[in-house]
Amino acid sequence: MCLVRKATSADYDGIWETRYESVHAIDQKYYKKDELEQWTPKLMPADIESKMKAYDWYVIEDSGKVVASGFLDEGRGSLEALFVRPKFQGRGYARKILLKIEELAKQKGFACLYLESTLSAESFYKNQGYESLGKGICVSTRISLPCIKMKKELR
Repeated sequence: MCLVRKATSADYDGIWETRYESVHAIDQKYYKKDELEQWTPKLMPADIESKMKAYDWYVIEDSGKVVASGFLDEGRGSLEALFVRPKFQGRGYARKILLKIEELAKQKGFACLYLESTLSAESFYKNQGYESLGKGICVSTRISLPCIKMKKELR
């Protein structure tokens, strides 16, 4: 059984690889290949490690490597960067990370949790109890992409 654990700096490369594989597996009916490359290039940008250090990331390992990750942005009250390597999707790993982040948000007193879903992941989040707040633009340091803004009331 694969458990959610707090990431360490030794996980940063695995977190980036997980993100890269996940992003580049998104069906191109949602985003163009060049958009995906701008969003997440193969090589981890130099500024990413400092951003990783700024948050408590959570990961799941399978066969000794990071295969899922995500974190709670307490300043925004939002779930961020939930990614699962394509070969490991469908095993409940995204749900496990999501539940961990929701639990943390509750412990920290948040009444609801927000997120910006890729167009391809909207149905996953709806199945987890998130409601759509409408279409939006998600801004990263490298590109702005269409997304679905969502939230869930935490009980």
